[in-house]
Amino acid sequence: MQKTSITLFLILLLNACSSMQSGSTCVVEDDYFSENRTLIWADEFARVSSDPLNAIGPVTLEQIKMEVEQQFQTLGYYFALEETSADMRISFVVATREEIVKGSYVHHDPYCWGNFHHPNFVTNTEHLSKEAFLAIDLVEVKTGKSVWRGWAEKPVNDYDRHNPAALMKEAITSIVEELPYRVNLER
Repeated sequence: MQKTSITLFLILLLNACSSMQSGSTCVVEDDYFSENRTLIWADEFARVSSDPLNAIGPVTLEQIKMEVEQQFQTLGYYFALEETSADMRISFVVATREEIVKGSYVHHDPYCWGNFHHPNFVTNTEHLSKEAFLAIDLVEVKTGKSVWRGWAEKPVNDYDRHNPAALMKEAITSIVEELPYRVNLER
């Protein structure tokens, strides 16, 4: 029983340490989105900027596209078939990265003999951090001006890399929550 409790605690601790971070930048007033809700995918809708984890393939890009489209439609946005009837072009950037994170901590050795205090020992640590990044961009069709960018990033593990659907859904959800305007669909 104790082993199960410790394992559960470690899983919860790891999930708490690897939370999703998201944000957005908007250069138009909020009412812009109440009047302009028709989207079209940009010709080159996906850009992979860096992928040292070899986790982003064509299938992953299509999965991201389908999830983005579904979540924007849920919020009351529409996807046009032709650019002439669209207000904004939508695209996304996806990347992964690895970096070595170094740190150190001091601990006291209670078994070391000394006259007045126990000696301190410094332990240096080093671990490989893996992170995924996704940004969604909205650009005005008429002017080509960027109007909004939402982004999310999260440390990932091997499970996330091999089963990206849950991670994509979480990232896209956190990004669209940053949109300044949502249509009330519960009328």
